[in-house]
Amino acid sequence: EVTRTPEFTKIREQPTEWSKKASPSVIGTNFARYTYRQIFPNGVSPAVADTDLAPVLQIGRMSVPPEIDAEFNDWYNTIYIPGYETVPGCISGRRYVAVDGQPNYGTVYELEHEQVSESPEWLKARDSNPKSADIRAKMTHAQGSPAVYKKIFQL
Repeated sequence: EVTRTPEFTKIREQPTEWSKKASPSVIGTNFARYTYRQIFPNGVSPAVADTDLAPVLQIGRMSVPPEIDAEFNDWYNTIYIPGYETVPGCISGRRYVAVDGQPNYGTVYELEHEQVSESPEWLKARDSNPKSADIRAKMTHAQGSPAVYKKIFQL
């Protein structure tokens, strides 16, 4: 709801000096806003919430046909993410559903380094369940997804 308030939309319509410095014309040419709500796990412990951002994030955004939505969510939560979380260097995985915008789902993996998702163990986890190839074939990834992002400074 916050992203729909006049106070939030005002920044885009009437930018401050600070927000002008972070505008797409300064840091890039594309502007996209996606609003997602976390759906897996159901929450995070205070200890996890208080930790620093992981050194590397892999973010994926995808859609699936409505007729496989329930099957997709069950598979992702019980097979796909738990499989990746066993890979050395994978800290955790979280899933999100779109509240505003498309594609309908997002996944964020916290990683120890940039090569985790290129490792043999990651590739083995990706294909470890026979159902995975069938479900992945029905997913549509957003352009540029998944992508790996490295943290370059700590606040």
